[in-house]
Amino acid sequence: MRFALRPTYVAQPDVTGWQALKALAVLVALSLAIMIPLGLILIEVDLPMTIRVQRAEPPANQWGDLFLALAFAPIFEEMVFRAWLSGRTAALRYGLYGFVAVILLLADVILAIEGRVFSGIAVAVIFIGLLQWGWTQDTDRAVPEWFIRHFRWFVWGSSLMFGLVHIGNDDTPAGLAGLIAVLPQMVGGVLLTYTRTRLGLGWAILHHSAYNAAFFGVPFVLR
Repeated sequence: MRFALRPTYVAQPDVTGWQALKALAVLVALSLAIMIPLGLILIEVDLPMTIRVQRAEPPANQWGDLFLALAFAPIFEEMVFRAWLSGRTAALRYGLYGFVAVILLLADVILAIEGRVFSGIAVAVIFIGLLQWGWTQDTDRAVPEWFIRHFRWFVWGSSLMFGLVHIGNDDTPAGLAGLIAVLPQMVGGVLLTYTRTRLGLGWAILHHSAYNAAFFGVPFVLR
């Protein structure tokens, strides 16, 4: 709660190994404990519209949808929204590519172009950014003072953008109602940021994947 209200910067993850695994289990359980009631409350608030809790239904008979939910989306979204929160110069430079990718993703949501062309371009932008990050991460490791000073705004801003790109989910309404509908994703973005900064990027990807599994994988297996 302290982190959500006033996010603070740490130079590197301070929990590793077995302790990190136990912390991840607690964080995933916390995510479900917060997000499920929040989603149910939103469903009860009849605007009127249909709000689904993170598309809580089995994929449409396609293993590809399951792969997207449990592997591609966690990796891609964590690389876009939270990988650069280490604050190192090389990571922040990569973050600019991530910002461009977010704009492209939002363009796909707003314009609703068939084939999600902008999303494809966003993937290419992230790939190029990763290449440059890989070339410079060993040399450009300094963390700017302004990033540490304004860290909370980067956390809140990235979590807001993380929620906004989910307006394109199925059955999510447009306008103000859509913003309310993706409130769980915004809250989830803060939780994932905590995991990313306190445990590490890999743990944040696992957190994201485990959360998606509760809403996609389990219904897919049990259908």
